[in-house]
Amino acid sequence: VVKGAGVAPLYGDPALRPMCDVDILVRFADAARARPVLAGIGYSPTATTAVETELAPPADLPLGVSLDVHHLLAFPGQFAPDVDGMLERASARDGVSTLAPEDEVLVAALDAARDGFAGVGRSMADVAVVSRASEVDWDAVLARAFGWGLSAAAWVAFGCARRAFGARVPLETLRALRPSPSREACLRAWLDRGRVSPYRLASRTPGGAALRFAMCVLWPALVDGHARRAGFLARYALDRLRLARAAVP
Repeated sequence: VVKGAGVAPLYGDPALRPMCDVDILVRFADAARARPVLAGIGYSPTATTAVETELAPPADLPLGVSLDVHHLLAFPGQFAPDVDGMLERASARDGVSTLAPEDEVLVAALDAARDGFAGVGRSMADVAVVSRASEVDWDAVLARAFGWGLSAAAWVAFGCARRAFGARVPLETLRALRPSPSREACLRAWLDRGRVSPYRLASRTPGGAALRFAMCVLWPALVDGHARRAGFLARYALDRLRLARAAVP
């Protein structure tokens, strides 16, 4: 179990961590086998993306919770989280398999980056709660952040979590994650919600076209490495073109 349901017990009262579904992480090779298992107990798939399968609860459970079964945690080509490594490092808490704290804070950062850091106070709070409840190996966090191409996104997420929620992220960790001056300036300009930033204006524009353009600029800026950045942007553009040409049912 990852994200909300995985960290909710660390809040003391799980009701303090709002969520709309339960996220489950499985190995890529096991994703196809997970779906019929869940269908066998009444869950029905409602949508499948490159990252996850969304499932609705059984019809006889009107208050049942929806499930998101993830076989990836990022859009292909964007970041490269080591899912197999995460699952190997996971441990049982109250009979439920949850991520190691180092992986949990990085997943929170990754999740925030996927949403463009718009309205993701929950992820920032998760970083703070995990940093207080666990002995986080920040050297391991650094190594994985760079290995997953997530260093700039982690710098933004951890900095926000430290400032807004008092997360116990060492300043040395933030300094090590800090991107180049030009990349930092780009991220600050696009993510500053308190001023008239391009991202803020785009998110308030009807129709969504401006926001998609803003994300085309923001997402590559969050991706580490010139080659990975260019590859992700090309793949994203091709996906948008494919969706634009698809027949509308």
